[in-house]
Formats: sequence, C-alpha cells, structure tokens
Amino acid sequence: MGSRFALVGDIHGRFEVLAEALDVARGRWGRFDFVLAVGDVEPNRGFEDHLGVVGPPRYRKVGDFPQVVAGDITLGAPLYFIGGNHDPYPALDEAGAGEWAPGVWWLGRWGITKIRDVNVGFLSGIYSPKYSDLLEPKRDHAKQRTYWHRSELEHLTRAARRYHGRVDVLLTHDWPSGAGTNRAGQPVGDPSMRQLVEKLRPRIHACGHMHYDHRARIGPTQVVCLARPHIASDGLYGVAVAERDRRGNLQILP
Repeated sequence: MGSRFALVGDIHGRFEVLAEALDVARGRWGRFDFVLAVGDVEPNRGFEDHLGVVGPPRYRKVGDFPQVVAGDITLGAPLYFIGGNHDPYPALDEAGAGEWAPGVWWLGRWGITKIRDVNVGFLSGIYSPKYSDLLEPKRDHAKQRTYWHRSELEHLTRAARRYHGRVDVLLTHDWPSGAGTNRAGQPVGDPSMRQLVEKLRPRIHACGHMHYDHRARIGPTQVVCLARPHIASDGLYGVAVAERDRRGNLQILP
C-alpha cells in the first residue's frame, strides 16, 4: 500500500486541538504517514514570531506551538504547511523553506515537492488585487507578505510541466472560484485558483480560509475545503484523510 496522509484546515495556533482531532482521525482511518496543512497555521515558536502575524492585536496570540517544539504536544506524524493570511511571514521568509521545528516543515512560498510517493504542489498566501498583480512582489511590511504574487503563480505552473500532469495534491489557502458559496449563499473563491486547478489537474486540491468543510469537483480534481480542525458533538471537522492504493490511485477516504 502507498501513502496515507491527513489534510487539515486552518490551525490558528491551536495545536493541542489539532492533536486531538488527528487522534480521532486515526481511530477512524488508521495511521497516516504525514499531515498537510493549508495555511493559517500560526506556528509561532515564541513571542517574536507572533508579532509578524497580521491581524487585530486582540486576536494575535503565541498559541501552543511552543509545546510542539518542546515535545509536550505530539502530532503523531510529520507536518508540512503552507502560509495563509495569518502566519508569521517575517520569520518564515527569513528562515526559508525547510524544517521549521522538529517534525514540522515550512514548504515555502510556492513549488512542487515529493513527500514519500505524493507530488505536492503549493502556493502560500491569498490574492490581493492591489499587490498580487504588480510587476514585482512588494513585501515591505508584514501585511504585504500575506499575498501571493503573479510571478509565483506562473513559476508554479511552469514547474508543474516538468511533472507531466502528475501533481497529486495542490495546497492553497484560497478556494477556487465556482467551488461553492459562503454561509450566506454568496459565491466565493479566487478565479486564479480555479485556473491553476484547471491547468495542473491535481487529483486533490485542498484549501482553507473560509473555516467550513465543503467538497466539490473541478474536472478530474476533488476539491477539499477544510474547516478549522476540531471535534464537535456531531463529529470531526477540518480533517480529511487520503490514500494511495497499490495501483497508484489517490482518493479521499469516506
């Protein structure tokens, strides 16, 4: 059997809650080899990291990631994450892609990487009509760092050609347009993410940002929109598990 892995929504620094949700997921689907997070992770190793998270001061918090670093909270599998619009980008950009803490890896701004037998494409940040379409990325202050830039989208698209249509999982923070609506019934999503899905044709596109679970299809792609991971009285939210079988098929487990 190939890899089995979890996809998780916006953690927002609540790693103890994530660990509990992953334990429930293991009870239902069995062990998995790694975890992929779709941004707004807020993996603040301490006070300095948290100062780089954009948002009203009353909502900013260090969170319990320091307990992950210390080994007091264990996730049971390696965690690989992208950035959303509430992540410590000054520290992340300074460190660059790679191991962020023991067992936790920052994938970076954009790219395609192979994790075990799964090709993972990724793009950090959200779209901004003011900054994403500039000729060059402008990231002079923390808020500007929360947006992806058109050049990164183009780099990712070109990189995917080398994989000959074999991008298995695409991670973005934004939803693709046409995938669904918000709780008020209004269409949501980014047209650029829709175009990216249509070009890369990944088997799975995982996204977050809207804080609720939703499933859709775009051609051959299963779109998995994820809530914040948590356990409620009516079930588990914000966690999906995928598996590659012996024949190479990749699917979300029911």
